[in-house]
Amino acid sequence: MKNKIKFQSYYFLILMTMVTVLTTSCSKDDDNDPDSKVAAPTLSNASELQATSFKASWTKVDLADSYLIEVSKKSDFSSTVTGYNKKSVTTNSAVISGLEGETKYYFRVYAKDGSDISKASAAKDATTTKLIAGPVLKDATDIQNTSFKIEWTAITGADKYLVEVSSKSDFSSTVAGFNKKEVSEISASVSGLTTKTKYYVRVYTKKGADVSKPSAVKEITTS
Repeated sequence: MKNKIKFQSYYFLILMTMVTVLTTSCSKDDDNDPDSKVAAPTLSNASELQATSFKASWTKVDLADSYLIEVSKKSDFSSTVTGYNKKSVTTNSAVISGLEGETKYYFRVYAKDGSDISKASAAKDATTTKLIAGPVLKDATDIQNTSFKIEWTAITGADKYLVEVSSKSDFSSTVAGFNKKEVSEISASVSGLTTKTKYYVRVYTKKGADVSKPSAVKEITTS
């Protein structure tokens, strides 16, 4: 009976030793496995929130050569914001732009090492701020053969204003020098025009990276 117990104990000891060796061997193989999944990044909270943009940042991942960003209005990412369907970047931060004011967005990031892509990071959400108001255009003054002057209301907090002038109502093309021309004042002289021609004018407010919706369009015909 004692011999049987000794044999069983000895057999159990050998079995456990083999399991330990195999486990250690497998662990080493996994560590060196070139097909192992790259780790997912960890997202920070969004920063630099604006009406049309925010900044996303995340931890660097060892061996990652790039990162893929997804941005969506939907928490399940069933659709994505244009340009952000796994957009590739090589840094561990990115400014997400072209967004709508006062809107909640969801974003997540993947790490990429060659063709190996990690699982998605935990998603974060960010709500853009209120879009700055657009100016109100006044009637044009000092209308000449090849020029006129336009003015608009001042907007609190505005850094600059962007002026567009076109001979086409859809602004599919613009007058040279007036494709969202930046001005610091609340007026601008528009010159280099053609006599007896109808022009369309609109103005935007700019604050930092944010640009308002355009003002209502005014029509001006040169003399």
